[in-house]
Amino acid sequence: MTAWSVLVARLGGLRSLRARRRRRRRNRLSDARGFIAAWDRPGHPRNAWPTVLLETAFGNINSSGDPANRMAPALGPAHPDFERSLERGVRDLVLAMVRRHGWITYTSCEGHRYRRTALRPTLRMVGILPRDDAQRAQIVAILQPIVDDVGLWWSPVQPRLRCEPLVSGEDSFTAINLVFDRAWGPWSIYFGWVDRLYRRVVARLEARASRAGYAR
Repeated sequence: MTAWSVLVARLGGLRSLRARRRRRRRNRLSDARGFIAAWDRPGHPRNAWPTVLLETAFGNINSSGDPANRMAPALGPAHPDFERSLERGVRDLVLAMVRRHGWITYTSCEGHRYRRTALRPTLRMVGILPRDDAQRAQIVAILQPIVDDVGLWWSPVQPRLRCEPLVSGEDSFTAINLVFDRAWGPWSIYFGWVDRLYRRVVARLEARASRAGYAR
């Protein structure tokens, strides 16, 4: 085999392994229907719930300050702590989705490297919860061309859209996750590249809102 074919084979194996890991994970959100109601009704009682938000040395924001804790309060834009709950490396993207496009985001992560710990690095991502099938189609129609345009084939970081199930008690929803995937290379390369791809996505999403005349 040539060096190129070996590289392609390894990349294919890496993607297959990641796909299996994604299938084993399940997105969960407590009381998704209440979360959606609070998002669309500023006077909803959930928007006055007290929250504890602590930031770790690695930039995680959660309720315990422990970087191993992947759980954090799910807040809507009417909650006074909403913007404070967003990690710095993903805040502009979330706000563009929420303030400019009116979408519901149910989770987000700026991506963390966790140097000198046993914790696995995490990818940058934002999870969107469409209100219905029509909005899901609209979100995909807006985001997919941006993702396709920004994601150069040779880039070590590839923005990708994934439609994945979101479980909430007995209910199941289809979420759209915008993930800045690690296509190849070590994590040091990923974190050296992710910001430039991220900024391009934010700029395209803001420009799309401006062309459509969406309010700030």
